[in-house]
Amino acid sequence: MGLAEEVVGPLRASVEGSFAETVLERMWELEALEGPIDLRLGEYLAILFGPLDARKINYANFGAFASEELDMDRTWAGRIMALGRSDLSRVKEALCRNWIPISTAVLAVKDVEPEEQEDWVAGVRSGDIRPRKKKPVARVDIEDPEKAAFVDGVFHKARVVMGYRATDPEVERHILGVYRERRSGKQLVKDAQARREPPPKRTTPFDPLDDPAAPFLGPRVMPRDEKHCLELIRDLLRMRRMRRIELAVLFDHTVEH
Repeated sequence: MGLAEEVVGPLRASVEGSFAETVLERMWELEALEGPIDLRLGEYLAILFGPLDARKINYANFGAFASEELDMDRTWAGRIMALGRSDLSRVKEALCRNWIPISTAVLAVKDVEPEEQEDWVAGVRSGDIRPRKKKPVARVDIEDPEKAAFVDGVFHKARVVMGYRATDPEVERHILGVYRERRSGKQLVKDAQARREPPPKRTTPFDPLDDPAAPFLGPRVMPRDEKHCLELIRDLLRMRRMRRIELAVLFDHTVEH
């Protein structure tokens, strides 16, 4: 039995009435799964490369993981992960309801209020699909552009020495501590090269109770550890591939018959 028979056969055997209508209904169901699958995939990626440690499953580099496990371009995988990590509850809900496509949802500005999210979704649905860029946070205490650029450079160097993506308040505390202790540049480099404890673990990057994909995929399963998270990601990838295959088979069957 070929793939087409495997897909279409069970449908035909279980249907009473119009088979054509059932095929089209199934295609609509499969179409509606794209957003929920990609959203949940992004959430698991945000957990694996956030609170969990991907190095424990031999992936220290996100680009390598995207290429080898996801079979995706690093940029696209990063956009899906950023959406999953965000608190864009209104945008996620619109995606799962098939109001906006995933290609547009990933363009939404992160960390904005629900009212702004609703306005953005409404704009997209009315035909305005231009990406909205978040305005850069200006340093209100530094008016001179050269001085502001100097401070940004210091922050960048401090993050390099700290060894992880620290927040601005964390960087400020680090810089002030270095100043108070009068530590020299050589000492800073020596400390940066020394063996250290891993950076503080992040909390779950999104609200675990907010699960707009649940009506389509069932309740979200929170990973127990890195290995379990990888298994959940691979399950989603299999579902993603089978969805595309089934859609292609049903479309071909529809065109032919």
